[in-house]
Amino acid sequence: NPANTPDKVVTDLNPHLTYAVRTIPQALRDVSVGDPRGVVFHPSNGRAYVSGLGSNNVVVSDGAGARVATINVGEGPTGLVMNAAGSRVYVLNKFEGTISTIDTATNTEQGRVAFYDPTPGNIKDGRPLMYNTHLTSGLGQASCASCHVDSRTDFLAWDLGNPAGTVKAFDQTCQTPTCRAWHPMKGPMVTQSLQGIVGNEPLHWRGDRENVAAFAPAFTDLQGMDAQPTTAQLDQLTQFIQTITYQPNPIRQLDGTVPATVPTSDGGAGNPTTGAVTFRTQTVVPAATCQTCHALPNGSNGRVDDPPGKPQPLKIAGLRAMYEKVGWSRTGQANTKLTGFDHDSDFDTFTALLNGSGFTFAPGAQGTTQKRDIEAFVMTLQNDTHAGVGQQVTLAGTPTGATLTRLSTFLNVAATGQAGLIVKGRVNGESRGYYYFGAGQMQSDRAGEVLSETALRALAGVGSELTYTLVPLGTQKRAGVDRDVDGYLDMDEVDAGSDPSDANSVPCNPDVNGDGNVDQGDVDYLVNVVAGGANTTGIDPDFNHDGNADQADIDTLLNRVAGGACA
Repeated sequence: NPANTPDKVVTDLNPHLTYAVRTIPQALRDVSVGDPRGVVFHPSNGRAYVSGLGSNNVVVSDGAGARVATINVGEGPTGLVMNAAGSRVYVLNKFEGTISTIDTATNTEQGRVAFYDPTPGNIKDGRPLMYNTHLTSGLGQASCASCHVDSRTDFLAWDLGNPAGTVKAFDQTCQTPTCRAWHPMKGPMVTQSLQGIVGNEPLHWRGDRENVAAFAPAFTDLQGMDAQPTTAQLDQLTQFIQTITYQPNPIRQLDGTVPATVPTSDGGAGNPTTGAVTFRTQTVVPAATCQTCHALPNGSNGRVDDPPGKPQPLKIAGLRAMYEKVGWSRTGQANTKLTGFDHDSDFDTFTALLNGSGFTFAPGAQGTTQKRDIEAFVMTLQNDTHAGVGQQVTLAGTPTGATLTRLSTFLNVAATGQAGLIVKGRVNGESRGYYYFGAGQMQSDRAGEVLSETALRALAGVGSELTYTLVPLGTQKRAGVDRDVDGYLDMDEVDAGSDPSDANSVPCNPDVNGDGNVDQGDVDYLVNVVAGGANTTGIDPDFNHDGNADQADIDTLLNRVAGGACA
């Protein structure tokens, strides 16, 4: 009870750790829980079940915080659900693509069921070095993701200077005439996001890391890993981080454009369109505009700045997702962020940053307007993902008013190639899927069925609701009609008796010559194709899906023609 102070007890989820040493034997590390995500409480005995995304386990604690059990599950456990009786806990193993079932009487994993996971291999290969706490830390409880939560940032400031370190010679492009070497005592710095960093090197606030691989010493010096990762592991990590992009900017409008005005941190409002012009043209330091250093689209020219008065050289900071830094106040107590702007959180608001960084604006009200417009522009910078991605609209009949306007915007975004558009819902009692592929046409999850968008819209009604969703461009076919990306659309698989969520389960159509009959002619056709003959129907000659086109495929087709089951 939060209102009853004596009832509050703070305990460590890892009671076996003393933190007096930086490393322990692997067997003890494997008991640790790292990157805790989900928690459920047993309805009668009060035990807490906590999932460790980075430790691939679920730990069980009693009401006093003592560890009761450690249960190994699949990779990347996140969400937990307990049944009403408290006899089972179900665990979503996000990274592995499975669901574990835990028996709470024995606190053991009873089974694990896989589901189709479309995550590309380079993400799966690179994630362990980012998240796995048992692999990458000396105590088994920490990883890169401890600070870079979800590969982004924890909004904390860390003083990670090393008194025993060495000075590093400057080896990047200097914005000023000369730049000093980097001292190992760097002072407190706010955790940066890993979004979009590959391709925008050098890295870190100071620009003293050439690339992702240059962070290899952090694994041993910060996390206590037994040895630095191998070159191959760091290459996998780099490829993984390269896939991490910025999410949609929530301040932009649904169609991706900027609003007419945006509230600013001084209590006023700015015009982002005018701010874009001011950003590019207003001289704010001698012979330089904002754009000179904070080059668009990422907001950094990649150089290191070392002007007089700064304690050390710092890379020109990128400006994307500045809206995420809003929420800290030097004077307020109802803060939603722990840090503010600049490398050391020296400024709590963007207004304070523009006022206190030595920039020059026009005097009086004109200068105030310029700063407000620049803030509005920076807060609305376009991110990697279109602003509408993830937005939805549901139809339960003929759309009118705001619903029709929203739907029209969705269709325009898709038609102009800014994002993909999918539709899910029930049609004639079936769960169906569709995606927009151009010219006002929607491809359904049956290959031979194409509808105009207006015809699909007319199918919506109470009990037959249709939900339209904007998705990242390029994902609309998978998300809409081919969930396991095996080339066979979802309802075609359902109709044929195969599993649309299993890429290894595909329909077998014995009418390979396409004449409408299943007979010896189909066998003769496949024999010819396997032998290298013309394939006029475009069938896959690997009829049994074993990776080879050979006699085994002909034998499988013979069996099917004779009335046998699909292979």
